[in-house]
Amino acid sequence: IPTALRCLRNETCFFQNQAGQVVDLSMDSTVIYASTAAHITLNSSAPIVTDVWTDKKVSYFGDEEYTTGEKINVFVNVSKPVIVTGFNPRILMDVNNEESYAVYNPKLSSQTLLVFVYTVAPGDYSTNLAFKGSSIDLYGGQSQIYRLSDVPETLLETSLSHITSRTLSRGDYSIRIDTSRIPVVVNVSFIGIGNGSDVTAAATTTSYAAGDELLFEVLMSMYVTALGRSYLMLNAGDHTKKAMLIGYYSPFYDPAFFTTNHSGNSS
Repeated sequence: IPTALRCLRNETCFFQNQAGQVVDLSMDSTVIYASTAAHITLNSSAPIVTDVWTDKKVSYFGDEEYTTGEKINVFVNVSKPVIVTGFNPRILMDVNNEESYAVYNPKLSSQTLLVFVYTVAPGDYSTNLAFKGSSIDLYGGQSQIYRLSDVPETLLETSLSHITSRTLSRGDYSIRIDTSRIPVVVNVSFIGIGNGSDVTAAATTTSYAAGDELLFEVLMSMYVTALGRSYLMLNAGDHTKKAMLIGYYSPFYDPAFFTTNHSGNSS
C-alpha cells in the first residue's frame, strides 16, 4: 500500500488547495486500505472452451434418423465472457463429409454460450453425431474470439482437444444422421368416402355417384412432408383425374388424397 505521494526524479514540488494552503502529501494507510477493501484483482488469463454439446433429441420420425436440411444447434461453453469479431467461426462435424460445418450464429449466442448451427447436408452420415475438428475454425485468422473487455486483446483458447466427449448428445441416446435413404411408395389404398371432416369406410360396392368424395391413402416407407400442391393421378376411364393432397392420415407418414367423382368418370 502506498504511504505518500512523491515528485518525479526527487524534484522539489508541492500541491496547494484553492485557499493557497500547502497540501500534506503523506497518506493515511487506513484510508487507503478502506478504499481498496473491495479487493480488486487482475487476471489476464485467456478463456477456454469447457464443453461442446447439443440439446437435440433422438429423431421423432419412425426411422429415428435425421436427413438433409435438418438443423442442429451445437453449444460451446466458454470459461469467461467473450466477443466474436470478423467472419463467423465454425466447427467441423464428424459426419463422413469434410465440408460439413456447424457455423456460429450470433443471434442465438450469449457471451458465455456460443451457438453453432449444423445443417445436415447431402452425403452426411453418423451413427451418433459428433464434432471432428481439433479446434474452432477461425477462417485462417479472419475471425477472432476475444475475452470481453473495454479493449479486447486476450484471445480465446480455441482448442477442442481437451473435451472428453466428442459425441454431442448428453443423454443415453444417439443422434443418427443418414441422408442416403430415399422414401418410396409402399402402397396406395382406397379408404372410404369423405364427408366434411368424417370418413365413411370403403363399402363393398365398387360404384359411386357423381359428387362422392373418394379418399385414398398413400403409405410411404419412411416419414415425409409434402410441399406445394401434391396430388395422386387416377385412371378415371377415358381420362385421368387428380386426387389432391388434403393432409396426413397419420402424422408425416401416410399422406391422404381425395378426389370428387364427376359425371363421366368410369373405372
